[in-house]
Amino acid sequence: RKLEELEEELKSLGGIDRYQQASVISTQHFKTSKWVIQALRRIGKLPSDSKPKTLEVGAINDQLCTSPLLDVRAIDINSQLPCIEERDFFTVEPEHSYDVVVCSMVRLLCQLKHDGVLFLILPTRCLITSQIRSQENFQSILESIGFELVEPAHNTPHLSFFVLKGRPEWIEIAQSHSLSAEGRATSSKQRTQK
Repeated sequence: RKLEELEEELKSLGGIDRYQQASVISTQHFKTSKWVIQALRRIGKLPSDSKPKTLEVGAINDQLCTSPLLDVRAIDINSQLPCIEERDFFTVEPEHSYDVVVCSMVRLLCQLKHDGVLFLILPTRCLITSQIRSQENFQSILESIGFELVEPAHNTPHLSFFVLKGRPEWIEIAQSHSLSAEGRATSSKQRTQK
């Protein structure tokens, strides 16, 4: 019921297209790509001899796609640009092959390499008006699911930016779960083909 109410509220505000238009305007004032590149440099994850393999989830512009410093696969459920693959994130198979994941929405641990970096961008309002109630509580939740802050969170009046890495033991657990799930899916598929 709550989901239906939220969908109706989104429609009354203009739907997903209007939401994306507002997001595009927001990124004109704060360049996420600049923040990502600067943070990668600060934490020593931007090599000069290669481009980090990057997954951008919830992409609304081509800022990261066009960066000469990154090898980017950008996806969004409602793509507005040719360089952004129209894809539901929850249909992306866990690959454990990305050096960097940039997500302004929200299974990220299953995409990162052991030493990968996650850039998480959320509306500040989501953190303070939800049951989470504060950024500190959100950071505790992130730690409890296997992430740790690489540097302090950055905040603008509307957005909160986090640079995170997965703790190696949690990434191993995520990998073993996704591999066992893949094995179960393969076994099930083989049984149904017989």
